[in-house]
Amino acid sequence: MYIFSPKVYGGILSDNKNTKNTKEIEYVRVKGLKNPLPYSDLELLLNKDKKLELSQEKWNKHFDKGNISIKEEIYTLKITDNKRQLIYDSDGKFINTKPLVLKDGELISA
Repeated sequence: MYIFSPKVYGGILSDNKNTKNTKEIEYVRVKGLKNPLPYSDLELLLNKDKKLELSQEKWNKHFDKGNISIKEEIYTLKITDNKRQLIYDSDGKFINTKPLVLKDGELISA
């Protein structure tokens, strides 16, 4: 299971009810992304400075004009360090995070 943020995560579930015919179910949840994303694509984000740029349709309703406009939109997905410091191994693979510490509004450890 990979959890990049509360709204971006994915994993593989195993159905262990029948050991002869074990099924694996892949799931990925990304808030704001309308098209399905394969789990293998989510794994690419573990590499340092990697990002996914996905194209999707954005529908805008114009009630005053009585129509709907459809535009292609690029959805960029990447690991961010807004609230935590990202930790990578020697190969540049994401492995963990640690909290940023503030004291009197100043960053004292990262």
